[in-house]
Amino acid sequence: MSTLSRHLLTAEEFATLPFGDMRYELVRGEIVTMPPAFEDHGETSSRLEILLGHYILTNQLGKTYTAETGFLVGRNPDTVRAPDFAFIQRSRLPGAVSAPRWVPVIPDLVVEVVSSGDRPAEIAEKVRVWLDTGVRMALVVTARRPRD
Repeated sequence: MSTLSRHLLTAEEFATLPFGDMRYELVRGEIVTMPPAFEDHGETSSRLEILLGHYILTNQLGKTYTAETGFLVGRNPDTVRAPDFAFIQRSRLPGAVSAPRWVPVIPDLVVEVVSSGDRPAEIAEKVRVWLDTGVRMALVVTARRPRD
């Protein structure tokens, strides 16, 4: 019996792919497709960014990042994840670079928003990965249902 070995992508190879209209993460070298977020997720994430972001920026505590930002959280095999919200305190910010890159610093805080289309096991796995990588605090926020 023969087995075919699968090529696991590196973060650098992942960065060169044409992403199109979908969102993707790289998990242990494999591409995970993420459909666009539902309305309840988008509204809740936006409110979190406004409230937390305003406080962080007003007090010059560091930088905030939104859902489309990839963080390089593992090597061999590589993992690039994108939380719904992230914060890195000022003293730990990565230095300036001239080329595009995934954020190489593990966030101090991540927030995952649970929307109507999410499965609890998937959210629990994301939180476990964040905590295993060294995130100091991971919050899970249930999305607010849109009002008519």
